[in-house]
Amino acid sequence: MSKLSGTPFSRRRFLAAGSLSGLSSLLPLLPQISGKSIVEMARAAQKLEGVDIIDVHAHIGETPRGAMWQQGAEVLLEDMDRCGLGVAIISHIGAIEALTPEALKAAHDMSAMAARAHPRRLRSYLVFHPHQLDASTAEMKRLLESDSPFVGFKLHGAFHQYAASGPNYQAVFQFAHEHKLPVLFHVAQIGDAWGHGVGEAADNFPGMQVILAHLGPGEERLLALLKGRPNLYTDTCLSTGRYREVERIVRKIGAERVLFATDATYLNLAAGVAKIAFADIPEAEKRLIFGGNARRIFGKRLPLKL
Repeated sequence: MSKLSGTPFSRRRFLAAGSLSGLSSLLPLLPQISGKSIVEMARAAQKLEGVDIIDVHAHIGETPRGAMWQQGAEVLLEDMDRCGLGVAIISHIGAIEALTPEALKAAHDMSAMAARAHPRRLRSYLVFHPHQLDASTAEMKRLLESDSPFVGFKLHGAFHQYAASGPNYQAVFQFAHEHKLPVLFHVAQIGDAWGHGVGEAADNFPGMQVILAHLGPGEERLLALLKGRPNLYTDTCLSTGRYREVERIVRKIGAERVLFATDATYLNLAAGVAKIAFADIPEAEKRLIFGGNARRIFGKRLPLKL
């Protein structure tokens, strides 16, 4: 038994990684090129070099030139470069807020345009809007295009006030299950009812990988939901969070179930990075959260590491 980045690393595990896909699963555990640990780079206010960082929950939107709160892709990329992020998976705010089928499609078009303009840095979710059922269902085929910039679905049950158990979500769950697609589902604390049924959906559609946004519906309920459901995960973006919440969740469910997210450009990207960089968890677990888990779940839908 040897150690890599502070984590026990067996000969059996190394030999099991003999294939290219197996070796790629070990890349997040390799020591960083700079020789500094993640927390050392963060303390020095340096961007995190040699760390594969993938933000699985980001946003862009359309804002007027000179607006105080910029939400365009270029602003997101500036922050990504400053902090060392390689890839962000975005959903367009306009798609979440769409009131018509035309608005939903237009927002998806803008999201796809941004991802295609930055193919090594951005990917996008399709927003499945339960109150725009026909339009959302028609849009799903865009995920199957050979050069699709879309990698999964974003569902905002809380904002749309629509529970995971509602009939209008069944089509997207079935599609994600059949095509092994990830689903980012926002339950949060806006209304507990909107998360009702998300555990059952994960059980009924095991091919679907469900990421609960914002550490899910609260720490205790999150832990109960994830228990016994290997296709259920959580992301780390929060506007507020209880003291050492990330550390407790990692300790109780394992770093393999936690994915890095910032909610930028809605929330501060740098704060999202700091939450993991300064967490009191091993280096190897930080690397799994920052990017290793996303590589495993999204696979070839993501661009190769820069």
